[in-house]
Amino acid sequence: MLESITFGNGGVSLPEGTYYGEFVAVDKTENKFQADKGALRWDWKVTQGEFAGKIMSRTTGDKPGPDNACGRILIGLLGKTPAANETINIKACVGRKYICQVAKAKDSTTTRVESVTLLPQ
Repeated sequence: MLESITFGNGGVSLPEGTYYGEFVAVDKTENKFQADKGALRWDWKVTQGEFAGKIMSRTTGDKPGPDNACGRILIGLLGKTPAANETINIKACVGRKYICQVAKAKDSTTTRVESVTLLPQ
């Protein structure tokens, strides 16, 4: 069970670029491409600049691994690669600051968070 849920901002698509963000939440969502598979939506709030207060998001599958988007986002959130079968307390990441790289999704005009890097605390 997820520890929190955040109502989004209507899917505002930010321009490609690098943003400072605060991790807000991860929540289960529907998988638009594979209805029989789960998905997660990861949200960060932009903390500086013209887009401060806007939400940046990334939707991934719901099974993190070293070679998929869900795993790469999780590794960025933690600032390290978790051990195999390690249970992660996502709630502990809420409020932490990150550098978020936003880029266009493949074959799309919308943008999404492609990578996150944990800032030193």
